[in-house]
Amino acid sequence: MLDLILQKSKAYLSFLESYIIPNMGRPPDITRTRSLLTPNGSPFETSINFNNAGKACRGSLSDSPIPRIAEAVKADMRWFEQFAAEYFLSGEERETIKDKMPPDTARTPRCFLAFDLDGSNISMKAYFLPYDEAHGHRSEF
Repeated sequence: MLDLILQKSKAYLSFLESYIIPNMGRPPDITRTRSLLTPNGSPFETSINFNNAGKACRGSLSDSPIPRIAEAVKADMRWFEQFAAEYFLSGEERETIKDKMPPDTARTPRCFLAFDLDGSNISMKAYFLPYDEAHGHRSEF
């Protein structure tokens, strides 16, 4: 049992080292603007999710490295692109809500990209933040 746990842990770390970390871009310096998607302002958040479904770990990223990571893991982005077209604000809409954001915000938060590490399966998913739509004054919302 312990060997299986160690194998899974090694596989998860290998996934992070091969696909996530190299595609995150340069580390931010101390003067960087903060992300609104995580409590500490970091563009990367790890979390452990214990539940009865057996899902062991989830890592979430802000939207900026998504294209690089999706390409690295050869993800099918059709669903993502469809939702992004609906939920991501246009440049004009981002300008409309810019004054409502904290001054040190790097960009308007749009989504999380996450990976569920469940046994030997690694699943990618996205969490969209339609809150921005409501404040971007699109008439259909």
